[in-house]
Amino acid sequence: MLEQKSLFRRIKVYFLFVTFFLSFTGCSSARVWDIPLPDFRQKVENGNFGFLLHIDYSKFKMEEIQKLGPEAPYYFYYIFKNLKMNNKAFSMLKIAWQKSPSLWKEKAGVLLVRELLKRDRYSEALSVAERYLKKYKDADSVRTVMRLRLEALYWQRRDVEVLKYLRTEKNRLTIENSPELKLFKAVVSCRQNIAGWPDLFRDLFFNEKASFIHSRAYAFLKLENKRIDSFMPWERKLFHAKDLLARGKRKEAIKLYEEAFKAGYQKIFKKTSETLKEYAFACLSAGLYREGADYLAGLSGKLHGRVNLDALEMAGRLYRKAGITAKAKILFDRVIDLTMDDSQRDRVLWFTIATDEKRSYKKAFRTIIATYALWSNPDYFSDILESVVSSLVYDRDWKKLYTLCRITGKNGPEDIRDRVVYILNRAVSLGLFLLPDNMAESECLSHEPVRDSAGFAINYYYLLNSYMKGKQKRVLDDKPENVARKYTSNKKSADFTFIKGFMTYGMFMDAYGRAKNNGNGLKGQELFEIAGDLMSRGFYRQSLNLMRIYFSRQNGTPKKDELQLYYPEIFTVSIEKYSVRENIPDFILYAVIREESHFDKDIVSRAGAVGLMQLLPVTAKDTARKLKLKSIDLKDPLINLNLGTKHLGSLYGRLNSVPKAILSYNAGLQRLRSWERDLKTLPDDLFIEAVPYKETRDYFKKILISSIFYARLYDRLTAVQAIHSFFPER
Repeated sequence: MLEQKSLFRRIKVYFLFVTFFLSFTGCSSARVWDIPLPDFRQKVENGNFGFLLHIDYSKFKMEEIQKLGPEAPYYFYYIFKNLKMNNKAFSMLKIAWQKSPSLWKEKAGVLLVRELLKRDRYSEALSVAERYLKKYKDADSVRTVMRLRLEALYWQRRDVEVLKYLRTEKNRLTIENSPELKLFKAVVSCRQNIAGWPDLFRDLFFNEKASFIHSRAYAFLKLENKRIDSFMPWERKLFHAKDLLARGKRKEAIKLYEEAFKAGYQKIFKKTSETLKEYAFACLSAGLYREGADYLAGLSGKLHGRVNLDALEMAGRLYRKAGITAKAKILFDRVIDLTMDDSQRDRVLWFTIATDEKRSYKKAFRTIIATYALWSNPDYFSDILESVVSSLVYDRDWKKLYTLCRITGKNGPEDIRDRVVYILNRAVSLGLFLLPDNMAESECLSHEPVRDSAGFAINYYYLLNSYMKGKQKRVLDDKPENVARKYTSNKKSADFTFIKGFMTYGMFMDAYGRAKNNGNGLKGQELFEIAGDLMSRGFYRQSLNLMRIYFSRQNGTPKKDELQLYYPEIFTVSIEKYSVRENIPDFILYAVIREESHFDKDIVSRAGAVGLMQLLPVTAKDTARKLKLKSIDLKDPLINLNLGTKHLGSLYGRLNSVPKAILSYNAGLQRLRSWERDLKTLPDDLFIEAVPYKETRDYFKKILISSIFYARLYDRLTAVQAIHSFFPER
């Protein structure tokens, strides 16, 4: 009996001890800042951070955040930063530096040094930087921390140590490429009164593009015992001009530049034209085109060599902007004749042709033919050639187009060659153009466009060329491989682990930004996985952008799962319903939505178009009246789809042509009607080539290519069947 009581007492004591222990450990560990851990975690994972604004942190230890995971402090630095809770963010950074695992500790160290410098806590910044440099070896991070360490020394006026670092052989190239390091060297040399310090400031002001660095340098020279008096009056004016330009005061800066150039042009332009170009761009942004051009044209007579040619070029560009084309062309011609720089010649030739095109595309065409032999890089002229080709088709001037085909020949821009050859072959097949008797001269028309124009970018002219010639089995592989891509390694990179952490902690846009900017540091399967995670979270546009990067790095035929992520079916029920209502294939509707908004329901264009189908409010209101809708919210995806598909269906009903309906959806029905009046004899595929707006032509091409993939992936149609929906009559 006594033994039973003793056992009962021991069990009771043990139970009380466990209860007491759990009250301090179990219950405590189940809460973070007095919020149940599961609830806390769920809110964070969903990106719902507003609750953090209402916590009384004075009652808790900030270290409690580690209950979410040892890496949590690092990510909560960004969460608090986004909430403008900077002191809490700073606390998280310190915890991450002290207690997080190595990957996050290393990244936190860099951020902590930056934060300490911002807070003018230079001794602490220096201490953290030195501990960091002893422990970590990553080249990029070490380089960053070394520069931050130097900044900490600089602000503490430890000039001897700064100079010792900057004089090290391995750091000389770094200084040449860094205006800020040039500033450090100039300032500490001045403070130490080292011979030649004024030349360091001259190098900074004469040879570096205007920035806040120049404002800092100018302020130092004015305040440091009036060191500004060590310079000539014209130098002081140049220094002040750089300061003003950096602070956005362009007109005041321009006046001082001119006064400085008047007395000091020989020294200012001794090594580089940087300051001259800076002056010219200031005139451009200030709208002083004629004034700036006249000044540079006059100044050019005093200059020699490359600087003289740069002055002539910039004067010509300013005259062109002012509409004084005759003077612009005279200056451009002088540069073309004298320059030995191929890139400058191409640039000035481009401006010459563009100037001619403003007056007449025929004049631009003549200049192209006359100067083509001088072009160093024909791809540089693709945009002008693109515009001239459309004008030639608009006027049905097949003869000039044929001449352009022969001139650009084998070394012209590939995209232009594909386009011109397709147009001419179609014109010949339709009897619109007769080939010359000398077939040797028509060799340019034998060119065949390749399937992929770049990476996984299907060539529009490859598709149409194959379709129009009846090569039905050659258009595209009819079925994408119905298997997932296999990867050779399951081991995740440190970059992937780091980026995935942002998604775990609800910062999806941060994860996207880092994946986009660090795409080359991620393995292919890692980029693919992040894109899939973003898609599942509703970040459709961001997912598609990552998939574009992914495909640019892949070789071989894309697999079905990859294509389905790049061409996703979203809002399926509504799209299928409206497809039937408007008698437009669902794969075309998917393509329009994908290219208009990348399925981003909140996107607003610069023109004010809103939502999934990028509707202008005025168009939406007109369409809503037809549907008898009283109130509309264009960011509501279901309303936007209802209105957008009805608008596209209405255009299709009026135009009886899918291509023209799509062109009209982009450019407007009024413009489409005006083009129809001039181009009524052209079939739809050539009608598209004559459209004057490159944006609209490119828009249609994207829609067609996307439609093909949607039709193949989800409707089991061949590429030929999809193209047939656009061009039923070859």
